[in-house]
Amino acid sequence: MEVIFFLESHKPIQPFMSLQLPSIKGGNSVPVIVTNVTTSITSVPSLTEFSALLLGSETLRVAIRGRTTLWAGKLHTKVDYNEVITTKGNPQTIIHKSRA
Repeated sequence: MEVIFFLESHKPIQPFMSLQLPSIKGGNSVPVIVTNVTTSITSVPSLTEFSALLLGSETLRVAIRGRTTLWAGKLHTKVDYNEVITTKGNPQTIIHKSRA
């Protein structure tokens, strides 16, 4: 099942990355860790915009949307991801162009 990542402020929504999240097997109070998930760049211009904000802003907000299934034994339920996270940027990064 696909999960997409996009800048919250970007209208219309243009995901810069997606990943296929498999069904999750868990139990009562058991942390679920998923590894070896392949990500896909869905839009180079959107990824470029995300990268510029990451390198030039104090903080930025990234939205995550998608769905997967959580299994606990024979019981299962759908899990919807519809979250916005605020992450720290790195505004001190300076990119110098070399002069030829």
